[in-house]
Amino acid sequence: MQDYSESFVVVDVETANHNLSSICQIGIASFRDGALHHSWESLVNPEDHFEPVNICIHGIQDLNVRSAPTWPHVYPEVSRLLEGYIVVSHTPFDRAALHRACEKYGLAASEYQWLDSASVARRTWPIVSHSGYGLSNIAKHLSIKYDKEHDALADARCAGEILLRAMAETGWSASDWLRRTDDPIARALPSPTAGPITHSPIRPGNPKGHLHGEVIVFTGVLSLLRGEAEEAADAAGCEVDSGVTKRTTLLVVGDQDIRTKLAGHDKSAKRLKAEELIATGQRIRIIGETDFRHLCGLAVRQTKPNRTALGRDAEHNEKRGEAPMFCGKCGKPIEPSDSFCRSCGTSAAYGASPLQVNPAPSAAPLRTKSTHQMKLGAVIFACSLFGGCPGIFIGGDSPAGPVLVGIMFVGMIVGAVMYFAGS
Repeated sequence: MQDYSESFVVVDVETANHNLSSICQIGIASFRDGALHHSWESLVNPEDHFEPVNICIHGIQDLNVRSAPTWPHVYPEVSRLLEGYIVVSHTPFDRAALHRACEKYGLAASEYQWLDSASVARRTWPIVSHSGYGLSNIAKHLSIKYDKEHDALADARCAGEILLRAMAETGWSASDWLRRTDDPIARALPSPTAGPITHSPIRPGNPKGHLHGEVIVFTGVLSLLRGEAEEAADAAGCEVDSGVTKRTTLLVVGDQDIRTKLAGHDKSAKRLKAEELIATGQRIRIIGETDFRHLCGLAVRQTKPNRTALGRDAEHNEKRGEAPMFCGKCGKPIEPSDSFCRSCGTSAAYGASPLQVNPAPSAAPLRTKSTHQMKLGAVIFACSLFGGCPGIFIGGDSPAGPVLVGIMFVGMIVGAVMYFAGS
């Protein structure tokens, strides 16, 4: 008889905004001998802004977390609870959130054996193999008591119960499932009311990808070329679509569009439509490009940006930010994609340096050499010098001589000042 006594822990997080690193609540449920053994949860101060759409989902606001510990204070306890166990999350997003939060604060993220309970459920019950594999839908299908959706601890407990049911259904332990999540997903059960498929996605998605089943749409200015982003999403298993519909499950927004905290009328039409669908209960997750790159294994890959003015700015920031960056004012790490220091609020251009591990605080922005200004100053100096020489040889009562000499000296002074100011 199969032994189901293997222990595992389930982790779930809620975020303040579309950045996965903005964890505002975490819940951990430990399972032993086929039952819930221990629970732990904590609010987290993300030191970041709260998006109205996220508040609508989980109900947590800025005032709820003002006195809560930050991630560096919470993570040691999280690491203690997860260490040595198979760690379960429902979809890869909670796993990515832990890694991104550690990156945000310069913490070394511990490595665990991760198991995706959504992937397990999709390979156990054909009815949720290709859609409807969210926690609430599976819980309803399996008659699991689950009345507090989008609460981190309640979500963790529900995911754990789903894994226990799958273990009992298949006879495979959690360790067995670690090896079997690459198995093909069973064909979905046909719906008697389903009509003919008339929609053709841009890319169908790799069926063996870890994000298979996600229907992804891109919006905003990306540092990746749109074709590269679609190719990466397809390789990860996502079905790539051109517009937001009721089928959409994942919307990737350009990082700068998230950072600027756009007013409603300035958001893209795709983002506004996604938020409207979320408000009606549609399961759509909105994330930034950096989080998308992390999920697809592109977090540190050099890529070609869009050839627009904003794309060129993104290229400059990306080249500067691929190495670890540190604030030139307070010396704390900053995200490569950030335009400001999350610790002191100073612009990332304020002396940020990838060369110093602990740069000394500076009182002013670092100066940079202007090659164009130096060249222009040298040209003005030379033209003034040689262009004004004839004035020296003009004699008599002609007023042209002194004028040319005066212009020569003024031009030489202006050129010299420009040259040395740019050096």
